[in-house]
Amino acid sequence: MGVSGQDVVRARREGGGPGKPPGGGGPVLTLLIIAAVVAIGACGYFGFRYVERSAVAGTAIASAAPSSLPAVQVAATLGDTQIWTDDDTRHCEAVVRAAAQTPLAPEMVGANSAVTDSNFAALASMVACKTTTKIARLCNPDAKAALVADVKDYVGRLDVALLGLKAQTGLMDMMVGVTSGMEGGDEVKGGNAVYHMEQDATMLYIKSYHDKVAAGLKALVRANLVSPGDFGAFMSMGVPETIDNMLKGAVPDHTVCV
Repeated sequence: MGVSGQDVVRARREGGGPGKPPGGGGPVLTLLIIAAVVAIGACGYFGFRYVERSAVAGTAIASAAPSSLPAVQVAATLGDTQIWTDDDTRHCEAVVRAAAQTPLAPEMVGANSAVTDSNFAALASMVACKTTTKIARLCNPDAKAALVADVKDYVGRLDVALLGLKAQTGLMDMMVGVTSGMEGGDEVKGGNAVYHMEQDATMLYIKSYHDKVAAGLKALVRANLVSPGDFGAFMSMGVPETIDNMLKGAVPDHTVCV
């Protein structure tokens, strides 16, 4: 009996990988399946688990990686618009919780669960909130450096997830080629079509949150608070392509810092 496209997707969701192709398939298919599972795991790199913890000044959000999420410490002489307070942290926490509770739009229901269940929405929403809340604080070099670090961490995770999605789809395309002409090959081809639909839905899901981060960063560029060079890669290897695309078209047109 053949394996339908829906069976392939169901097997991946329930068992962590694609369903076994019909007719055995030999070691080549086994390696492809293993590689597909690894690619799917890369999509789940957004395991950026947010937990509430007690901080020196109120409650902040922390992650498994170093982060600047607690209130930014700046000189006491700065004005209120330049000091990140507990109220600002609570505001962004509320934004994160709202994102986590937002149901998927109909066109995103089939998105890859390794991404939708990984707190990507929480990560992107927190970064977006920090690019739009009390932006005058970024006149302080320490506050600016903290935000830049958060954005670079977000972009690094995003790039790995996108690479995983691309690899997953490419491997499924290879499986279609390998099983062509074999018993059940048509069913594998149908399953691959479902994978492509899943990727389209996943990209829509990612874009819905990523666009908010990009919009916040563009506004900071226009306010002359950050520039593409602030996000330069390691050892002066240039601005990452993702950052370049996010900031494309944004130029300074006013100044916040005096």
